[in-house]
Amino acid sequence: EGSLQGQVIAVEEPPSVSAASQLASTRERALCRLMAVTGEATAPCELELAIQAAAEAGVLKSDLKVAEQRLEVLKARARAFEFLVEAIELRSVEELRAAIAGAEACEVPQLELDRARTVLAEEEPREAARVRLKAAQSVTDVASLRAALEEAKRVK
Repeated sequence: EGSLQGQVIAVEEPPSVSAASQLASTRERALCRLMAVTGEATAPCELELAIQAAAEAGVLKSDLKVAEQRLEVLKARARAFEFLVEAIELRSVEELRAAIAGAEACEVPQLELDRARTVLAEEEPREAARVRLKAAQSVTDVASLRAALEEAKRVK
């Protein structure tokens, strides 16, 4: 009979991977992922998560530097975008000008810049009419006041 009772069968164990080798592999994967996300990220939260994962995997601080710099750029862009949206909602000429300048410096998408510029173009004549009306009110010259009122009516 083909009984295996009492026989010893040799089983080959797979080579063990050292803990250091596994850690290095994990670190390498995290660094590659971080590099990919750094180049592609458009929102700060994406990059923050990748930086956190890379740091937890043991990626060297010096290797995180470029990603952290990119994160600061993305955060600045997000703040500039928020300021731009607020300025658009407020329709304040002064705030729109400041927000547009900041958004341009931080490379906010062109579509949003164009939207803000459109609102600014609408609000500048209104602001000028308000200023002239206020100036005319302080003068006792009726003709100046009438001219300012007429201009204010023309501006929508």
